[in-house]
Amino acid sequence: MPSHQAPIISTNAFCSGQFAPHGEFRIQCLDGLLCYEAIGPFNLEAVRALGPARRQAFERWASTPGTRPAVLVHWQHSALMSPEAFAAYHAGLSATVQSLAMPPVVAWVAEPELEGMDFMVERFAKVFADSRIEFRLFTDWREAERWLRARLAEADQR
Repeated sequence: MPSHQAPIISTNAFCSGQFAPHGEFRIQCLDGLLCYEAIGPFNLEAVRALGPARRQAFERWASTPGTRPAVLVHWQHSALMSPEAFAAYHAGLSATVQSLAMPPVVAWVAEPELEGMDFMVERFAKVFADSRIEFRLFTDWREAERWLRARLAEADQR
């Protein structure tokens, strides 16, 4: 993820629950894209905190009516999460998408050897498809950004 001095919304600010969060999502708006830094692995508490963090980010940076938000997620350390955390992610994403005028377009960036990515990407791809979210996995940040901007340009022409 490029280093910018943009404001960051962290899931650590929204954590509550029986256990301390394991994993963190940091969200910022960079050149019109919602950029997440996902530092895993993740437990239920960390994923539950993503809901209010995501809501705050979308309200602050992607709330223009008629716009299609673009999300670029840079995965670090691990993509693994417990089954309970994954279920919470699915439920939170579904709720977010229902509140938006148009579903977002999502690109992930991860090194091929990132722990759990090969296992988790299949599960997430189904969640995205069920929510009508365009999704693609990349190994290069610039390629992911170009793809997102091309998808947004195509949507603007419709």
